Amino acid sequence: MDQLKIIICTILCIISSSCSTKISKKNISSQISGKLLNNQVDRVYIKNARDFSYNYLDSSEVINGEFKFNITEAETGVCYVLELRTKNNGKKAMQFATTNPNHYVAYFYIDTSHIQIIEVPFELNEISGEHLCILKAGIENRALSSLITIESFGLPTDPLLRRKAIDSLKSFASKFSISNHFLNYLYTQKANFEYTELAEIVSNLDSAVLQTPFGKNIEAYAQKISSSIKFEDIILNTPDNLTANLFPKDSMSNINLLVFWASWCGPCLKEIPVLKKLDSAWRKNGLRITGISIDDDKELWSRALREQQMSWRQLHAGKDQISKLKSQFDILAIPVSVFVDSEKRQLKRVEAFSEDMFTIYNDIIKDKMGNSDAIKN
Repeated sequence: MDQLKIIICTILCIISSSCSTKISKKNISSQISGKLLNNQVDRVYIKNARDFSYNYLDSSEVINGEFKFNITEAETGVCYVLELRTKNNGKKAMQFATTNPNHYVAYFYIDTSHIQIIEVPFELNEISGEHLCILKAGIENRALSSLITIESFGLPTDPLLRRKAIDSLKSFASKFSISNHFLNYLYTQKANFEYTELAEIVSNLDSAVLQTPFGKNIEAYAQKISSSIKFEDIILNTPDNLTANLFPKDSMSNINLLVFWASWCGPCLKEIPVLKKLDSAWRKNGLRITGISIDDDKELWSRALREQQMSWRQLHAGKDQISKLKSQFDILAIPVSVFVDSEKRQLKRVEAFSEDMFTIYNDIIKDKMGNSDAIKN
């Protein structure tokens, strides 16, 4: 295993020093060539990683272990996969080594005019079985490979360790200052950053990449979570067929928790017992929870309210209201929870569901309230 780590890391260092760094265009043409060691592979297929059908973009016959694609107008910012077909008609995705010897990925970017793929000798390939390969490509793939290490450990809560992690991300941003992949990582992980942390990291990126769709998304989000930006009020529907303000002037607390959910969302339903526990623990200290449903069918929402018996305020968003909510609160998937202060400014954001959700919420509330007496009843 140690020998494999040395070989992979050495080859990746050589590859990283030899690749050019140009800002990606909207579309790119590229020749993809590779050398395989497994003589049982007779054909290689390429496809969009998000296409789970058999709609391959192209395929190449493997002759003497070599294959080649000429891809025109490939989309930048889109991941691709290579599937290998053996002579017995079996198929397996090609795996690519990363800078972390214990991790590999099954996708890559088309980010330069010539991409080379070299298979690692089978006897040295201990982490993924067959078809582990080294990818010689552009900056997006180097960012993808290097970022695996950071993604594996996440952001710690300990202040000193967190500071170290933010400094590592700042260094990463400087090294890969024009990487769309890194911008996408920041955006998908945005809920884990404080405004000042995100601002520190983004300041190390190239101004040109901040003009791309990824860059504009992350800058817009950073503005939304800054202390000077307030959310706009939205009129939503109540369970008794009336309307109400999302932010009622007479009942805003210093800490308000907005929970975006739907009756058809499994993780949302798993979170309800956690919210009940949270409401019971903190309501007396002023925490105000509001559930906002994005159910298309209002009757399904009403049924869920009857079944789940949630004691906090509940609102429903119609189609026009949903689009406003998604835009204002950057809702890409649910559940999403947003802590808001009495001035309608974001305090913290939590995305997805995890088994330690109560601890996550509890720690946020304790951190933001400072002292329980600071919360209005």
